[in-house]
Amino acid sequence: MITSCSKKGLKLPQLHAKTVTEVFNNSQIWVFYDIQGQDTIAVLNRNNSISTTNWLFNFDRRLQLKHLFEPFNKVLAKRHKKSMHHVDGMRNYFSFSDTVDRKIKFLSFNIKTIIYKNPLKDTVNTEVIFYEGSFNFKNKNYTYKNLDSILQTEDDWSKTAFYYQDKLTYDSYLRIKAKIYILSKIDTLIPVTDFYFK
Repeated sequence: MITSCSKKGLKLPQLHAKTVTEVFNNSQIWVFYDIQGQDTIAVLNRNNSISTTNWLFNFDRRLQLKHLFEPFNKVLAKRHKKSMHHVDGMRNYFSFSDTVDRKIKFLSFNIKTIIYKNPLKDTVNTEVIFYEGSFNFKNKNYTYKNLDSILQTEDDWSKTAFYYQDKLTYDSYLRIKAKIYILSKIDTLIPVTDFYFK
């Protein structure tokens, strides 16, 4: 649990990964988990985002992707809009709590857009589809314990579409993303668009 300047609590995703431990010259983006009546709500706070800094995305792990779609897309659109204040080299990072090191760490990402789109029926070469309890690759279903070995079968995923069921929690999504980014090592080998589906 961490707390923003607004004193709202936020539960970060928990995983173990060797990533960045410090990001200098940063702005914080917060998306909180809230309940209103019977509905789960994602509450965005990006008041402190400065275009000339690195951005740290702090999302509550309990939120599902369907809750994050609108606020995340909104912030990404602002981030990638060219302006007179644009500075090259600034990066985006997901924050998480490392379960081994007991530290807050940061995972660099290159996503620019999110689109709702159903996967194709034939997924032989073009798609990886992530469900709540399994994923599909080349028309075969696998459990997540096989994800590392599948990701290592390709050197370049840039022409592959990654589809995420919108029922996935952000915690599960970030675990998947961490494996993809860490195993690929080079941002240009990963597509810049994520696809969500119901």
